Amino acid sequence: MRPLGRLTGKGFPMEHFLLALGVNVAPKCHPLRYAEDDARRVHELLTGSLGCVTSAQQRLGAHATCKEVVRLLRSPSLALLPPDQLTLYFSGHGGPEGIALADDILTYKELGELLRDLRSPHTTVVLDTCHAGSAIRLHDRPVVGFGGEELDTAWAQALRRACPDLRIFAAVGPTELSREDPGLRGGVFTWAWLRGLRTAPGDIWAYGHYFVSDAMAFRHAHRIIAERFPFAARPRLLSRHPAGTLPLLCSQWQVPAGSASLVSTHIIPSRPAITVRFNTRERRHVATRMEWSAVTATGAVVAQGCETVVPRAEAMVFDCPLRVAPAALDRDPVLGYWLAMGLDIELTWNVCLRDDVGRCLDSGSWTTFYGRLASAA
Repeated sequence: MRPLGRLTGKGFPMEHFLLALGVNVAPKCHPLRYAEDDARRVHELLTGSLGCVTSAQQRLGAHATCKEVVRLLRSPSLALLPPDQLTLYFSGHGGPEGIALADDILTYKELGELLRDLRSPHTTVVLDTCHAGSAIRLHDRPVVGFGGEELDTAWAQALRRACPDLRIFAAVGPTELSREDPGLRGGVFTWAWLRGLRTAPGDIWAYGHYFVSDAMAFRHAHRIIAERFPFAARPRLLSRHPAGTLPLLCSQWQVPAGSASLVSTHIIPSRPAITVRFNTRERRHVATRMEWSAVTATGAVVAQGCETVVPRAEAMVFDCPLRVAPAALDRDPVLGYWLAMGLDIELTWNVCLRDDVGRCLDSGSWTTFYGRLASAA
């Protein structure tokens, strides 16, 4: 499966612009660890083989400044040809007034004015930051809490006319704190949102393919957080219009994205190990998982593992070494006895390549022999 832009080539019916921002270190804030990584992951997925983005900009760390964001959103190219769909993602510190960029606070009022001037008919703002729900002031409702104030009525009405389909996906409510998780190596909301995008069934049918909408990804993120972090704050959807019509990603649920194939194997002489080579095509920035196990002639599984790779190009080749610790064979009462007697052990290596939804892309088995005397020689 290919992204919508590639399916239609120059006749692509919808221009989709992405601006991904991530700031670990903001003025007067304690440093974060994974905000910039989160923005990078969002950019990679939405511009990869599955993404529907036609043009994108990414600003991380010291490059994500208020001045730079204003320059990007007021660039002549966007002013002359406003995109049909705009997605703005931010990960970093935030407060009731706005988001903390590398140099200063970009207030939600200023952000709203930028979106109003851009006049993109479909806008999605994704915020993984504390007090993200305060972004509701991009709409025409007051925000209650520290720094909260009612918006100017005329400005809110103008914004409503300019952005008829504005949606805001907030990691938490206006008085809640978002958080990073070292185990996930990223923000909880962004991790769940990206997982929802990769694994949700498509809810938009267009051009012969299913696509995952922004709303479907958000619903899956909400469910994933509720299941894995039952006591964590829940994300919020802030929209005055029914959501679910904007495609973000080609769905992998119905058909696998691209392909992954086992190519060959290289047996490591005198060791219980092999190297498996496989390739991926049209899976740029789409995870491919390799699951493997080593099984003896008696059916005993002596080793198993799993490795995930994310191709950086449309076509890539990977070499993955698979090993069984010799001590694991020596400690086995049967296998250890056979090895001590100078007999070789038959090992069958089973390998399966899977996509994000668990579908098998390719599989294979190889048989090798290992003996302690041969190893010692």
